[in-house]
Amino acid sequence: LGGLPVPYADPQDRFRPGFEMPEDFLRSMWLSYQGEIRYADECVGRLLASLDELGLRDETVVVLLSDHGESFEKGFYFAHGNRLFDSLVHVALMFRFPGRIEPGRTDVQVQLADLHPTLLSLAGAVPDTSLQGPDVFARGGGPDAPVFLQTDFGNTRPHSSRVSLGVRLPGWKYVDSPELGVVELYDLEADPGELVELSGERPDETLEMAATLMRWLEETEHRDAPAEELTPERAEALRALGYLQ
Repeated sequence: LGGLPVPYADPQDRFRPGFEMPEDFLRSMWLSYQGEIRYADECVGRLLASLDELGLRDETVVVLLSDHGESFEKGFYFAHGNRLFDSLVHVALMFRFPGRIEPGRTDVQVQLADLHPTLLSLAGAVPDTSLQGPDVFARGGGPDAPVFLQTDFGNTRPHSSRVSLGVRLPGWKYVDSPELGVVELYDLEADPGELVELSGERPDETLEMAATLMRWLEETEHRDAPAEELTPERAEALRALGYLQ
């Protein structure tokens, strides 16, 4: 499948109404993505082997995570940062710390904001109480504790992006896109693909989750990070990754 012509002049064309991605090109993108995963897996293996060789395995915390997933469906064709579907926000999160973390799996929902206080706790430090997230291994509320979601507010690309906030429970997801005046509710147990929007049919669940999201917004202090001046080398690296135009 190599060498297929790119079926659009501008990546934003993928999101314009009426555009249809050719199946062979979409499949080639999917296979390329699988190749990226295999390469990352190989690199992680080399890292873990090096820790073993250096005798550092038992005193090193290893965390495997992702900042986002990728979407190959819903017409997004290999995109992220623009919606709150599970294919984009439900990511891998694995910890290894021999002697401190027992092998296992949990159904408790966590957020990437929980990572900072978790690492501090594993290092024996006391997390700052102003941090938004709790320690993953001491997260209260059990599997029913809500987690909160948002799109990249700084992404102003037309057609593909929207400002959205959301709250996810194990069985439900609520999404509010205020600029569009759109709310969405999905039953994740009956509809894990998030294909059937239910806010009109389930007003009680919609209002309850909207209230949960509003309470979180009211209780959360939003602070702007200080501006950082990029070096030319850093700017070029970000441009190569597509984060700068």
